[in-house]
Amino acid sequence: MACSHTDSGSESEMIGTLSLLGILVFFIFDVLQAFLGIVMVRCRNSAIGKTEKRMNLMGEIIKCIRVIKQNAWEDLFTKRVIEVREEEKRSLQIAGYAQSLAIASGTIVPVVATFVTVLSIVLSGSDLLASDIFSAITVFFVMLFGIRMIPYGTRYLAESKSALSKIRSCFCTLNMNTAYSPSCSA
Repeated sequence: MACSHTDSGSESEMIGTLSLLGILVFFIFDVLQAFLGIVMVRCRNSAIGKTEKRMNLMGEIIKCIRVIKQNAWEDLFTKRVIEVREEEKRSLQIAGYAQSLAIASGTIVPVVATFVTVLSIVLSGSDLLASDIFSAITVFFVMLFGIRMIPYGTRYLAESKSALSKIRSCFCTLNMNTAYSPSCSA
């Protein structure tokens, strides 16, 4: 009886250590998710800057519409607005691709982790029970929630930091009793 207890103990130890491979898959995907979150933040911040640039350009056009019409500069300003808008769209597209990749890769993590764990257990020659596989799948799907929040958390943190710095600059401008600047309107 004591011998069989020792054997089952070593099997559970082997299954436990091999399940760390599934957790390693999660850590690898965590790094990927963090990278995608950083890419999303950089692209969104770039797009925000380009949106502000476009809005300032549109404000200048509206302010100077009479001069633009008198000198027939409509085509020149139209081209400039289109160029700035294309740059803005490019940044937003890259951010969208990064977000889509983050969402898609986040949903497959438990499946990949379970596959790696089961494959490593089978290749090691250990016995594998259906209840062990079900438990591993359940644990990995519970862990999924954390990994799916990484890119969103990174994005929202960066956007709130950017918004707070703009609010702070507007309050500083208002406290100094200086003229209203267009940078506070964005």
